[in-house]
Amino acid sequence: MYLPYIWPFWRFEPLGNQQLTRYQQGLGVRIPLLGPLVPLVLEQDNRRSAEPQRICYGRIDREMPTRVYKFLEKPFALKTLYERRFKISKLEELNDPFDLMPFDMSHPAVQQAMTGTRRDLGKKVGLICFSAKCTDPVIWAHYSGKHTGMCLGFDVPDPDDPQQRRIERVQYVDESLQFPLDFKVLDVDGQNPIIKDMLYTKFKHWAYEEEVRLWAFVTDEEDGMCYADFDHSVTKLAEVIVGAGCTTPKKAIERALEIGGFTDVTIRKMRPASKGFSMEYDQNW
Repeated sequence: MYLPYIWPFWRFEPLGNQQLTRYQQGLGVRIPLLGPLVPLVLEQDNRRSAEPQRICYGRIDREMPTRVYKFLEKPFALKTLYERRFKISKLEELNDPFDLMPFDMSHPAVQQAMTGTRRDLGKKVGLICFSAKCTDPVIWAHYSGKHTGMCLGFDVPDPDDPQQRRIERVQYVDESLQFPLDFKVLDVDGQNPIIKDMLYTKFKHWAYEEEVRLWAFVTDEEDGMCYADFDHSVTKLAEVIVGAGCTTPKKAIERALEIGGFTDVTIRKMRPASKGFSMEYDQNW
């Protein structure tokens, strides 16, 4: 049991600003660039039918937020706006050693499959991570330079349509999941929920993040980093939220938005809430 049992369904092919993956063996699997590797849209081979078939996973989709938030430290916030692109997190640099490996790995075959899959997957794709909320002081502390950075709010098109959205919410569990040793012989409908669990499951102690993640191809490194351009079909910038301890002038943010070509973007500032352990918008800023 190794990576080919999971990964061969997806072969990356660049197609302009979007890349599609295809598994040409009777059925073709198509997944947009910057979209989740699942859910999948299966298309019958042209010799059989041109009518697309939708997969039903047999489980309830997690509720998607209509807006997601990208937390950034101060040096990178304006740069992200100027350049209109996200920095992609490489899999080997993630802060959770169990990311993409949420299964019970006491069986040697499962451990080999998971570690091999994560290693080889990391050669091709990375993550752009968001949160479903912007008011948690712990997230501001951990991912926005102890409240000195910023948070970018993006609207999510079609959040209630799992077949159209290209961004997916992480689920959090108490215990390791069980990986079926007969994964190789399962049909596509049996494999896809397991793959989705692998890509979007974390330990419950990370639940404060309320993570929403987006997959992206890692290509064309710049100084060891990879980037993905903003894509309005995935997320649309709606607001810039300044951290409670951020000293960046509002005019500097307005200038960055102008250079980046953004319009109809609200600029707001956070402050500690007057009641409760939460952050709130500073109405006097």
